[in-house]
Amino acid sequence: MKIAQTIITLAAATLPASATVVARFNSFTHAADVAVISTDASAQTGWTTTALTDQATGLGALSATNQSSTNRKTNDFGSTPTIQFSSNRESDAGIPTGTIGESTWSTFTVSASSGNSLDFDGQVATADTFAEGTGLGGTVSADWTLYFSLDGGTSWTSLGAKTGASIGGSGGESAATAVSWDLTAIGTQTSVSFLLDPVSTGSTNGNVSQRGVAVGNIEVNAVVLVPEVGSAFLGSLGLFGLLRRRR
Repeated sequence: MKIAQTIITLAAATLPASATVVARFNSFTHAADVAVISTDASAQTGWTTTALTDQATGLGALSATNQSSTNRKTNDFGSTPTIQFSSNRESDAGIPTGTIGESTWSTFTVSASSGNSLDFDGQVATADTFAEGTGLGGTVSADWTLYFSLDGGTSWTSLGAKTGASIGGSGGESAATAVSWDLTAIGTQTSVSFLLDPVSTGSTNGNVSQRGVAVGNIEVNAVVLVPEVGSAFLGSLGLFGLLRRRR
């Protein structure tokens, strides 16, 4: 009876786990020309997730660097902390290659640990987007595209562009517009890099407070798969039980 109970327990341990949040970015910091803008707040139990890092280079509004306070800041929209980017930064569109580009390319990597793997079939990534317009008129808006890479960032595949929040350029701060991406195309992997790219769809001149788009509550879900008990080991337990019955 004890052997049978052991086999049942071991078999149950191989059943698929429920989905969990493997990346969570809900608190942001900004220091001029410092690339890290958020650290992961997920449990990191069976996986590790790197910091959310702004890869932007070049110059934006007022000929200031794209990672300066002129072109990037933290901002709370109501109770939601965000990282906000000047619309002036967001002209780069298309699949990133090589050095990624001058615009906002924020990246992070999720890697399974302890022999685990990550199953993204049927899972989603979500975020809340916002827009701020102060004084310049026009419209402030952006589409947000999430990419993934399975080769450490050498090549990227788009998971789709999503329409984010918008507001008139003199309208203050927008309400949240939630966006989400289906992650099924990623499949089951041991390590996946992600890249979040906003591309402005409205007026683009002005500093980060005059015309800016923002994102918060970034989450990625996956099923963390633990190594299955070897079938040979389970078979040996069954054989042992058979030998005991023959005695």
